[in-house]
Amino acid sequence: MRLSLILVAIFMFLVSAGNAQAKTNILFIVDGSNSMWGQIDDVAKVETARKTLSELVSDLPKDADLALMAYGHTREGDCSDVELLSDLGKDKPEMITTLIHTIQPTGKTPIANALKKAKDVFKGHEGESNHILLVSDGIESCEGDPCAAAKELQDAGMTVKAHVVGFGVSKEEGKQLTCIADNTGGKYFDAANADAFGEAIEEVKVIAEAAPAPEPEPVKTAVFEDDFKGKDLNPHWEVINEDPNNYIVDDGQLTVIMPGKQIMPIGGEGFPNIFKASEAMPDGDWVIEATFTPEIHTSRDRVYIGVMDDEQNWIAAGIESIEHTGEAHIYGYLEKIENGEPVRSQESIAHSNGYLNFEALEEQFNKNFGPITVKLVKSGRDYTATYSYKEGEEEKTLPLETVKMLRPKTHLFVAIGQADHGGSGDRDNQALESYLNLDSIKVIEVK
Repeated sequence: MRLSLILVAIFMFLVSAGNAQAKTNILFIVDGSNSMWGQIDDVAKVETARKTLSELVSDLPKDADLALMAYGHTREGDCSDVELLSDLGKDKPEMITTLIHTIQPTGKTPIANALKKAKDVFKGHEGESNHILLVSDGIESCEGDPCAAAKELQDAGMTVKAHVVGFGVSKEEGKQLTCIADNTGGKYFDAANADAFGEAIEEVKVIAEAAPAPEPEPVKTAVFEDDFKGKDLNPHWEVINEDPNNYIVDDGQLTVIMPGKQIMPIGGEGFPNIFKASEAMPDGDWVIEATFTPEIHTSRDRVYIGVMDDEQNWIAAGIESIEHTGEAHIYGYLEKIENGEPVRSQESIAHSNGYLNFEALEEQFNKNFGPITVKLVKSGRDYTATYSYKEGEEEKTLPLETVKMLRPKTHLFVAIGQADHGGSGDRDNQALESYLNLDSIKVIEVK
């Protein structure tokens, strides 16, 4: 069965991808929600999971320490139903197998709660080869945030990679499960999609056959940094199309104003106040990390933070406000322009339904969203962007899809613009100004 093949592949990945010098620790988290009684290939999903996990446990190296956790397996409708059935290294594989067969699907799917409890399992094992294998046939059903819980696990310094099997889940459900793996450096496997599964198996085979020695951690060095202290712009910036009446450095911020008129994205004639770093970017891989305070006033605001050769060749991440018929959005975006041709990925940070609801969205966003930190990462020819921010008191992380660029751009730049969205946003806010409040920015070279 496909689940069996996937779990064997994950076993190969765990053994080959771990630090060859470090002890291997694996926590199995098994879905015990009621939906696991559903059938695939005429067999209940829980039966397939029990059989395949038991086979996997028996094939693991004898010196690996194992733990077992289940959720939704004892009580209906109880989001606290998460239980550590066997702590790390406590029981032999035969007992782990016996405990797996005791799991009886009953209740809900509190994935976030399980990931939070997993943090305690790995305490005292920092620096070892720590892994979670999570098998689930559905997404969070207890109003938790599994993506944030996974990031919290990573940020706690536990060096835990979570590998996730989505068993019979939809494409949309798979997105939530994928972020658990992404936020911990693990792998996601779709047990219902043959093409995606085949690609994953091929990738795992390469990793297993190569069995490389652990690579040293990359060296990260800050090569450019500005926190805008003082009253003047630092001399490592040059300002293209300078309009000194519309920017100021004050109180630890660079504040830039775009006058109340419609201006096309960078490359339009007379685009003012493009802040370009005088020194070139590092030749290899790097990270740009910038923190800015949101202040949206029009339905076409666009913040640019990126690298450029000139106004027609650049790649940038930022936020953008757009009002369409029927809804308004504030997006996190990653966009490249090469020789004037755009390629873009984006995800909504905040939205409001209804044609005339942009003012409500603007008020909600400016009031409830804390400073946003965007990381723009170059890794070879791949560029990715990740947003970290607070919505009220809730910490959130938003990753965007990768954009490829063959020729790297040479200079860091920052700007605020007002975009033309094909007629949207021109009714009531044409005369309003747009603001960029940049708190800090730095470039980190990765070697």
